[in-house]
Amino acid sequence: MELVNIEALIAQGKILNPADLDPANDYLIVGKWQKGSRKNGGDGNNYPAYVIPAGSISTSKSYASFGDKGLQITSINVATSIEVANSLPYNTPDITATVDGGGKRSVINFTTAGVYNFQIVIQARRSVPGASNEDMRIWLRKNGGDITTTSRVINFSRFPDESETIISLSYYVQIAAGDKVQIMWSVSDKFIEITPIGGNSAQPNPAAYPTGDCVTLNINKIS
Repeated sequence: MELVNIEALIAQGKILNPADLDPANDYLIVGKWQKGSRKNGGDGNNYPAYVIPAGSISTSKSYASFGDKGLQITSINVATSIEVANSLPYNTPDITATVDGGGKRSVINFTTAGVYNFQIVIQARRSVPGASNEDMRIWLRKNGGDITTTSRVINFSRFPDESETIISLSYYVQIAAGDKVQIMWSVSDKFIEITPIGGNSAQPNPAAYPTGDCVTLNINKIS
């Protein structure tokens, strides 16, 4: 058994990476060496405060950010995947977006197991008034099956003023290696739509502002 003293590595200016450790044989020492311990108190020998098997420690990071700028519409009461056609260049390679069976880039693929936080922001509106209030539903689907308890409903007034509604959602999802996740939506009125965000780039006009994604999906592995 090799003991790796974290304080000694820090003093040497070294950064501890997973590749530096043998999960089966290396152990990390947390805290200073001290006389005795809870199990060996009073024997006069030095013991580390805590010894942790390296195999129980993960320092890997998995994160990604996706978005979409295009208008998205669907038919009444039809479960439809939400597209995320854009991705940022700093995404880690173990989270990717690919196209679904309908040719839309809506499938989020995972190669690393863990618990992930999904943060979703959507801009939507009801563009035409109707006889009653209507709903938009959003939920998550994993490997083709709906994830229970993820359904959320947003109500739109029967007399919309065509103003946009910002929808913000957060989920924690247990992911296995190879899992595929999609954001799904359905509407009770065909005029409820996911709406692009325009911009005014007439610089140097002080009133200028940029375009924005009407769908933003941020994903972080938390354990």
